[in-house]
Amino acid sequence: MATHTSGVRTTAASPGRVRCWLEGLILGLGVPAAIWVVSKLVSVSIPAADHGTPAQRFLLWVSHVMVAEWATIT
Repeated sequence: MATHTSGVRTTAASPGRVRCWLEGLILGLGVPAAIWVVSKLVSVSIPAADHGTPAQRFLLWVSHVMVAEWATIT
C-alpha cells in the first residue's frame, strides 16, 4: 500500500518567507530612517544646507538622499 503526502503546507513559516518579510521591513523602515539621519547630519555639519542659495540647498538635499540610498545598497 502506497502512502501519498498531501499538498497541504504546515503553518510554520518557511525561511524564505521570513527573509522576505525582514527585507521588506528593512526597505520600508530602514531606508527612510537612513535618509532622515543623513539629512540631519548634513544640516548640522554644513551651514549652506539651511542658509545657502536655493541651488546649494537643492544640491545638498539631493546629496543626502543619494548617500542614504548608496549606503543601503552596499
